[in-house]
Amino acid sequence: MNKKIIIISLVVFAIAIFGVYIKKQLSNVSDEKIHERNLTLLSKKLENYKLDEIGVNLLSPGELKKRDLNIKKKDIIKDAAVYEYNYGFFGVSVAKFVYADKNPDIKALEKGLIDQLSKFSVKGTLKYSQENRDTDDLSIRVVKGTMKYKNLERVVGFRAKLITNGNIFYQFIVTFDNTDDKIIELGEKVFSSIRINNE
Repeated sequence: MNKKIIIISLVVFAIAIFGVYIKKQLSNVSDEKIHERNLTLLSKKLENYKLDEIGVNLLSPGELKKRDLNIKKKDIIKDAAVYEYNYGFFGVSVAKFVYADKNPDIKALEKGLIDQLSKFSVKGTLKYSQENRDTDDLSIRVVKGTMKYKNLERVVGFRAKLITNGNIFYQFIVTFDNTDDKIIELGEKVFSSIRINNE
């Protein structure tokens, strides 16, 4: 496996995992059941979580669990950590990757994310906007949009932020049921709360 494939596979880790989660857990769930889960989600209190291992703070309706990563190519990615929360269509993923030698290319990472969003969505359903929020020290890209996962007709909204700082790459992704305005608002609130310590 070459470096480009490895990097892209890491970039879309959250999207891929959430796609599998939806297919297994939600593909046969009725609209009524989804509505019930949305109501339960909205009843949860947003709490602040400090993920000291990766230097990230955020609001979330539930505790984020660390996902084990089996990174064998230490000459490319020498360290990585991913934390996730999933409930119904609502998903939060925050990740930090430390590159071994070269600094990550923000443009390539952004393109990789969009390419994979297209791959996982029903043809013609992916709609998105892109923003450049670079600062003096950080390269930042934000991608917001909607899509339909394959084998699932419901529209899913997503928000993604990619940040590079030297040889460090951060990836934040929030996904949610895009048919419920209150859930969309919740997704925006969680997404806008995600911060790295020096952002």
